[in-house]
Amino acid sequence: MEELPLLSNAGILYTESGIINMRTDSKEGECHMRKFTDHEKMLSAVICNGCGKSLKVENGVLKEGCFWGKQNFGYFSSMDGERHQFDLCEDCYRKLIGQFAVPVEKEEITELL
Repeated sequence: MEELPLLSNAGILYTESGIINMRTDSKEGECHMRKFTDHEKMLSAVICNGCGKSLKVENGVLKEGCFWGKQNFGYFSSMDGERHQFDLCEDCYRKLIGQFAVPVEKEEITELL
């Protein structure tokens, strides 16, 4: 499987072993991908970690497809004690899963909340 290069403006590296890096602000743990208004704590922006695209947010509601990944790494991991989280737009999600040796499991859902 061919490795994708570092996507510099998004700060995320895709490799055969998975996503291993995400960009953060100078304040430890503050991520670029989601922004909230200071006084209202309402979602104001979501940035795709894969391509840097701004996703549509209106009145605190994300108005387009987005994959949100979050993983807390524990014992037996080389990343023990780290939490990784990221957002991918639908195009970047399709690119990512297109590289999988084993396809993702899909099922149709008929009741959307």
